[in-house]
Amino acid sequence: MKYLYIILLFLISDKLYSQDQYSDYLKNNPCTPSNYVEKLFINNDIVTICERDHPEMTQYDFFFELVSQQWFIKNVGNIILETATRSIQDKLDTYLLSNKTSDITNEKRLIEICRNNSIWPLWDNHNFYSFLQRIQKLNETLSPKDRIRVLGADLSVVWSKIKTKVEYQQFRESFYDRDQIMAQMVIDWHKNSVQNQSKHKALLIMNYRHAYGHIYWTENSRSKADNCHRYIKEAMPQLSTNVFLNRKTDRKLFNLRKKMNKGIWDKVFQANNYQPIGFSISNSPFENAHFDDYPYLRHHLKWKDVFDHFIFYNHTKEFYWQSGAKGLVDNDFYSELERRYKLLGKRISKRKVRMFNGEIN
Repeated sequence: MKYLYIILLFLISDKLYSQDQYSDYLKNNPCTPSNYVEKLFINNDIVTICERDHPEMTQYDFFFELVSQQWFIKNVGNIILETATRSIQDKLDTYLLSNKTSDITNEKRLIEICRNNSIWPLWDNHNFYSFLQRIQKLNETLSPKDRIRVLGADLSVVWSKIKTKVEYQQFRESFYDRDQIMAQMVIDWHKNSVQNQSKHKALLIMNYRHAYGHIYWTENSRSKADNCHRYIKEAMPQLSTNVFLNRKTDRKLFNLRKKMNKGIWDKVFQANNYQPIGFSISNSPFENAHFDDYPYLRHHLKWKDVFDHFIFYNHTKEFYWQSGAKGLVDNDFYSELERRYKLLGKRISKRKVRMFNGEIN
């Protein structure tokens, strides 16, 4: 019994000591997320941030907080999104970079973008709509040379040209190379921007594993996974870095969520009064923790192997999801959306249409 007590005491004290290490590190390295990302852009041209679940709204408050800063407007000026296709680039530029026009015209342009910006039949996440809307309003206050540009990185798709299920399946085959194609878009854009002596830095927003720097498909083969940021990092090792934005990670079964690092990190951020903070994973207590954000394969990777930096922006209790936008699916567009769904062998319900229009969540 005495030995059991000693062992338990050791395990508890070791855990507390680890939490103290984490807490001391945060207290000794205070830096707001915005200031931290600004520092990253001093030595990096491409800063990739790992998006949370696509529909989560508060992360886009953070993204807009970043891009509306004077340092971003003057020194970066570009945002590259996974959630926009290259085929709508002209529409994005017209909407965001044009001189001031009427609210009615702006709304029509934005709805047209939202109806055609995705490799899926419709991208209904409200944060995409509201993020572009806020950038457009900001750009109206800026001189033409300072206006923020948003670029789509995803596969080009023109839905009006896909007429049959066979044609859609042929398009789906390109998904296998999707990460490499998106990465090459970023690499080519950067190269051309440098050659043209234009702004060549960009905030790259990639969801989940697309933002990973280094992970293996299998434990034994050691083969590298098909992740967008990994391709960029290997092509631009001195000019790119990636940032993990706090979230709850997946469990392997039943689509459940779990706290990171067995809940230790949650307690550390709680001890720091949930203050927003950015920090380097390398040379910190966080670096050697087991990488637990991707539960779908067994591996021995540590956090420092996959991400360079970490940002805690807000508590998970503040997260919320929102769908759709008013008028996204009107009577005229409904028939086109129904056609797209049929290409996938699916039907669209009345409830889903209401969700697309922001009537229900």
